[in-house]
Amino acid sequence: MPDDPACLVAALDYASRGWSVLPLCPPDHVGVGKDHRGCQSPGKRPFFPTKDARSGEWKEFQGRAATEEELRREWNFHPRLNVGMALGPVSGLVGIDVDDEDGDRLLEELSGGDLPRTLEYTTGKGRRLLYRLPAGAAVVNHAFKRPGTEIEILRFMSQGGQVVLPPSVHPNGSTYRWKALHGPDDLPAADAPAWLCDGKPKGGDSFRPADGELITEGGRNNYLTALAGAMRKRGADEYVIAAALAATNETRFDPPLPTVEVDSVARSVCRYAPDEFTGVTVRLPEPGRVPDVPPGDRRFKWASELAAPPKADEWIWKGYLPKGAITLLSALWKAGKTTLLAHLLRALGTGGEFLGQPIRASKVLYVSEEGESHWVRRRDELGFGDHAGFYLQPFGVKPATADWLAFVGQLRADIQAHGFDLVVFDTLAKLWPVREENDAGEVDAALMPLWELTKAGAGVLLIHHLRKSGGTEYTGSRGSGALSAFPDILIELTRFDASDAKCRKRKLIAKGRYDETPDEIVVELADGDYRLVGDAVSTEGGKLTLHVPAGSTEEGRVVIVLRESPAAWLTVDEVRAELRVRKWGMRAEDVLTHLFSLFDRGQIEMRGVLRSKATPRQYKLADRLDDDPSRSTPRGVAGTEIGEPDDGDE
Repeated sequence: MPDDPACLVAALDYASRGWSVLPLCPPDHVGVGKDHRGCQSPGKRPFFPTKDARSGEWKEFQGRAATEEELRREWNFHPRLNVGMALGPVSGLVGIDVDDEDGDRLLEELSGGDLPRTLEYTTGKGRRLLYRLPAGAAVVNHAFKRPGTEIEILRFMSQGGQVVLPPSVHPNGSTYRWKALHGPDDLPAADAPAWLCDGKPKGGDSFRPADGELITEGGRNNYLTALAGAMRKRGADEYVIAAALAATNETRFDPPLPTVEVDSVARSVCRYAPDEFTGVTVRLPEPGRVPDVPPGDRRFKWASELAAPPKADEWIWKGYLPKGAITLLSALWKAGKTTLLAHLLRALGTGGEFLGQPIRASKVLYVSEEGESHWVRRRDELGFGDHAGFYLQPFGVKPATADWLAFVGQLRADIQAHGFDLVVFDTLAKLWPVREENDAGEVDAALMPLWELTKAGAGVLLIHHLRKSGGTEYTGSRGSGALSAFPDILIELTRFDASDAKCRKRKLIAKGRYDETPDEIVVELADGDYRLVGDAVSTEGGKLTLHVPAGSTEEGRVVIVLRESPAAWLTVDEVRAELRVRKWGMRAEDVLTHLFSLFDRGQIEMRGVLRSKATPRQYKLADRLDDDPSRSTPRGVAGTEIGEPDDGDE
């Protein structure tokens, strides 16, 4: 019989000590199922595969410990689970998480050196101490961050918190290990020191309050000034600083400051160059008072000073991707949007035509939620080259607003330094800092910095998910309506036949500010390439009908073959052979569709019998000379039904 997994062995040992043990998701997220895919912390979140519970639903085990039977059932179902523990009274333990040397220095400052020898182990980035929670005592959950950043360096954890325990595996590949002579077999947990149980920690002015802690009147202006000054000293410009201050004002201040006061802080610090800022005193307006602005400090533009935006004909991909504008492409999960984008990326390397529309050779900066191995495979299969640059999984977790603003600033610098024409965000939900997609204010705050990329001259393509419930008039994108209202062009990608999971045709509907944007097209992935197959869909009579217009790319190619081939009369197979000679591959059923459409309009004639070897069906342009006209079937003459065999000729 195989040995139990190491984390299960440890889990049973910890449970025997009275700890409330939690199974945690595996560090690589393999096999977690759809309900857990939204987890942003692989290897660290409670995960109960047999309960079909979403990540984080573990309140039950904050009040009671799991039984041995329950733990064995979870690990038997998924042997590669990590192991963790619920903190607080249920386990009788609290934790101190130290991430780096700055965290150690701060802990020494807060504790005054009062840190009794206790349980201790290494984590993926630092170390963790576990103390016994004395009867009647309480420890406040609190996080400390490095000044001017969102980087956490120290955390106190108790009721409502949970920790990863040895011998779990960190996502970076390292293993959590008990420090020598500091494991549960070596010594008991020491009592939490009194300073840790005294209430709200006092971190001093040099460290930021934890997430969720509000900053009240009396400290708001000083906090903004310190934040703005730190950003300016690192080279941030007024736009980035103002956006960061606005986000802080909205989420951390109780009550928020007037917008004009927040903007004045950013404007004041940016009057100084980064290397001049040290020692500068920033004068802040009195609370509630509109600040005075020097008469010569004009910030508006006269009409003659307005710069023309990119012209509508400055297209990267005509109708869909203009330079200096933003396009939103939405699709359901697994509808093929990333595959379509990979083919678009290849087409942007050479220019020419893509899905019936002109496309110009362009440099693309692609920001993807996917890992490197996925894009290596696509690169090798499709052969796109160094016209494309990639940021792959740029954030390990959901970014904070400051991280997002800094990243957008980096993208703008990349556009300016390397001449990128297009920036793609695939997918937006995994990259932006928005935590509540239905909050219009939060969505707008995340999107507005993207204008900096369009001002730098690039187009922006945002990839998002459609709601499962759908929507009408281009409102199907998931989340707040603010998202659909923001872009210049909206595109929705859906299956041509939603009832057929194997359907390889896709419908693109689009709407935007430009007349060049097609309302609707139908495309298909065939023979390794995406191609246009129609420009509209009808559902008259409850039946899906694809409209292929005269002069469409594919139909026009069929006409060219019929006109230029040495023989006037051609079978479907002969038409396909001529198409292949011209590198215009096309499926037999699509060739037939175009031929029938041409016949209905009287542009071609036909003769012979469908699927007959003796007298095969042949087609000829109506205006092309024929030395045997008696055998043709002109349009409207009664006879064989198109697409059906004659009696006795099946």
